[in-house]
Amino acid sequence: MTEYRVFISHKDEDMATAIAVRDTLGVFSGDLDFFISGENIPEGDDWRAVLRRELRDSDLLLLLFTEPTRRWDWCLYEVGLFTSLEGVEDEPVICMYSPDGDPPSPLVATQGVPATVADVSRFIERLIKSTEITGRERPLNPNVTEDQIAQAAVAICDQFVGNIHQYYACHRVYLELPVNVGEWEVIPPESRVNGTDSTMRIFGRVPSTQTWGELVHSHVDAEAHWLDEINRVFRDACAGRVSVPTTHTFRAHDGARIFRPELYRLDTKGRTPVAAVIMFTEEVAPAKVGGPVFNRLRIAERYKTEVFDRLEAAADPLTDADVAELMESFGLIHDEAKTHNVFEDETLRTSFPDETMQAELRTIGEEWDEGADELRAAREAGDMDRIRVIMQRLDAMNDQYRTIVARRYKELLNTAP
Repeated sequence: MTEYRVFISHKDEDMATAIAVRDTLGVFSGDLDFFISGENIPEGDDWRAVLRRELRDSDLLLLLFTEPTRRWDWCLYEVGLFTSLEGVEDEPVICMYSPDGDPPSPLVATQGVPATVADVSRFIERLIKSTEITGRERPLNPNVTEDQIAQAAVAICDQFVGNIHQYYACHRVYLELPVNVGEWEVIPPESRVNGTDSTMRIFGRVPSTQTWGELVHSHVDAEAHWLDEINRVFRDACAGRVSVPTTHTFRAHDGARIFRPELYRLDTKGRTPVAAVIMFTEEVAPAKVGGPVFNRLRIAERYKTEVFDRLEAAADPLTDADVAELMESFGLIHDEAKTHNVFEDETLRTSFPDETMQAELRTIGEEWDEGADELRAAREAGDMDRIRVIMQRLDAMNDQYRTIVARRYKELLNTAP
């Protein structure tokens, strides 16, 4: 007897469930063969071509519909492709779904199997012990016993009842990336978005918002540096690079809360990105925590993370784009420091009563101003090597400054009531 091939379609999160179903059914007959979507494609292969070939060669598509609240567009795409391929129009599609739910609405006309022991037992019997599903002259295994079928049904149902559901203890959106795009410089605006109601409200959007572009539209303008940063991290992740963390924030639609975006996860098939999870962390308003000393420390940390760490990660020699990004961050941090009077001598005297600390910080400040002037001159001259040398010197000054300010801040914490 020739093999009977089953294509198992599933969400990435349900890979373990798909493997368990394959292993449970596979013991009944050596003529049963399986292809698990997402597992059996070697890295570097054209996954689209492999997918079409495997669907064309399959006799049955088994969809494991575990959690109705997830997006199932990709699995439904596999089902649609399977039923449209020439030569497989009459091959069966079976949707196995959680017993406390329903199959997806596009598949209501297909065969549905609730994940109960009784229903799954009937499915196994129809597949293995009879020819009702296979349509072949002989069953795959006419000698299988009812006890064996019942045990297998219990094992499969346990995968649905005990299915692990991911819970993110934060605001986040899941993005399904378009499959017809090559190398990405930014998160594609047409990426389909799935997020909680509370996450949508951060942007003043309704839960039915469809795309990433629609979601962030109201928060994209000339000052949307947070979006530039998350696009940079996304671009690095697509290229397999570890990126400098994001530091820019944006204000929620309600005007009261501040959030910082982070790329939590990037999913790929082969080398092609297919999905991403963006997390939004609510930030405590720094000006309300720790006073002027804390503001000085926070500004120094911003210089370290947003300028000097990026400098270290940048290619050598620096490009015009690298320098433009570094100088923009340098200027933005300087502007924020001015709003907190970080450069005011009066603030220095009141925050640092120790005269030795005052003297050290004044010296660093004077050298910093000289270095900043040199940096602007080097930028105007386009001297990339000089820019790197000056920034490295400023980095060392910033480290000295952070050490002194952190020591003073620790003193304040230790003496707080």
